[in-house]
Amino acid sequence: MDSNKFLIVVAAALAAFLGLPIVMQQVKNSRQGAGATAPAAGQAAPGGAPAAATTPREPPLLNASNIVGTEWALQADQYKLKVAVMPNGVLYVYHPMLKSMIGVDYLQGTWQLDYDKFNVSGQFGGQSLDETVYISGDKLFTKNGTQVERFK
Repeated sequence: MDSNKFLIVVAAALAAFLGLPIVMQQVKNSRQGAGATAPAAGQAAPGGAPAAATTPREPPLLNASNIVGTEWALQADQYKLKVAVMPNGVLYVYHPMLKSMIGVDYLQGTWQLDYDKFNVSGQFGGQSLDETVYISGDKLFTKNGTQVERFK
């Protein structure tokens, strides 16, 4: 039972990390639909040009050849997970307790680059998760502008 609990925590954390920007966008859209008077940062005023983005965008310095081998941090409850980007569109999620809790060394997903968009997806805990983070310079940012911590 405890091993399933850890897997559920890891899956929920990954779902939260990858799904939070989508949920926040839905909340923002529902507030605007309910009669919000001023547009949020990064959104267009009705009939106007888009407002400035919350995260300054730089040309991406990460590409398909130099993003391979990088490692990024993901905070899941009290656990800090390591996400490693591997060749051929594969990524691995590591934590020292995965082996003892669920009997595997890592969880596997896929990635794809589209200029400044880093698309990740995977099957975690029976759920299909798809998320896009944005590349600005040599950093990754979520849709809401939060920087993703880099290990290596």
